[in-house]
Amino acid sequence: MCLGFIIKPHGLKGEVKISLNEQAADAISNDVKIWIRDTAGEVFDTVIETSQLSGPHPRLKLKGVSSREEAEKLRNYELLTDRDFFPAPDESEYFLTDLIGFQVWDEHDNYLGDIGDIYTLPANDVIALDYRGKEVLIPMIDEIIKLIDFEKRRMVIHPIEGLLEL
Repeated sequence: MCLGFIIKPHGLKGEVKISLNEQAADAISNDVKIWIRDTAGEVFDTVIETSQLSGPHPRLKLKGVSSREEAEKLRNYELLTDRDFFPAPDESEYFLTDLIGFQVWDEHDNYLGDIGDIYTLPANDVIALDYRGKEVLIPMIDEIIKLIDFEKRRMVIHPIEGLLEL
């Protein structure tokens, strides 16, 4: 599961500032193994040496990263962890990653495609819909997302004008 993203280096000793997903704060602690996915999709593991989570941009010190130059190489990389480190969601909540693979339909019962990924962006989360062989980003806002059915693994959207144009 995605914890967040590395924004940039902090200081000279290899710390990084991160953008942390709201649900992820409880999953971060010292000596926890995490994975990092680079911009090419390659994944490697590391351990959190220290964490400082207060403030607008939390910071991490990762094992094996000891200089600003090494930290700079991690810019924009994704931080991942095992789902078991997250507390179970409440009955009315869900993890965004639970939506991956859901079928997406419009309000007229037309199949549009499957959710391939979900991105957490500053303004809102977006689903990456595989629509006619192309990735289309759909904002997860009330105006567009009309129904999420976990039993049928299906989402119904209201595709506003221009949303699905390729």
